[in-house]
Amino acid sequence: MKIKVCGLKESNNMNQLIKTVKPDYAGLIFFPESRRYVASSLKPGFIKDIKDKTNLTGVFVNATIQTIEKNCSTYGVNTVQLHGEESPSFCEKVRSLNLSVIKSFRISQNFTFKIMKDYIGSCDYFLFDTYDKLKGGTGKKFNWQLLNHYNFPKPFFISGGIGPADAGRIKNINHPSLYGVDINSRFEKEQGIKNIEKVQSFINQLK
Repeated sequence: MKIKVCGLKESNNMNQLIKTVKPDYAGLIFFPESRRYVASSLKPGFIKDIKDKTNLTGVFVNATIQTIEKNCSTYGVNTVQLHGEESPSFCEKVRSLNLSVIKSFRISQNFTFKIMKDYIGSCDYFLFDTYDKLKGGTGKKFNWQLLNHYNFPKPFFISGGIGPADAGRIKNINHPSLYGVDINSRFEKEQGIKNIEKVQSFINQLK
């Protein structure tokens, strides 16, 4: 089970987290409307220095290909999470930049997984988050029973309101395509600052 810790925005906290916890993915949000917008707080040089220690993932929402390419080059990002309404062809363009692509989908009770068929060949992973107008960071879960309707082989992350007490429930999700867990707000001391002890405890329970 892969672990993605998202919404990091403070250098000391991020450095300690990566050194101590060693997450598989470290998520940096490049969406200016987010309260965890990384470009306002983390210097590119610092991030590049740690890129060999984890898979740096840049989160973008309906950004231009030029914006994505510039930020990934500046910050040393090697994986892109597309968290808006990006099309399959746009995902392919991002992938052509030699970047891995995680395409996010916001899951509501009436969501249909059929729309993902066109994305199968244009991204590396899916990520399922809770539907909300804020496009993430809500701290709310979607109905995980809906995952039973997902029948594509493309591996996926689950996200949205996952907290320290959810390790047992996640271990009981018996889905062959479940690849990883994305955690954020419920592991924070304050916005963008993670509680490393909580993250470590969660990982220990999950693995």
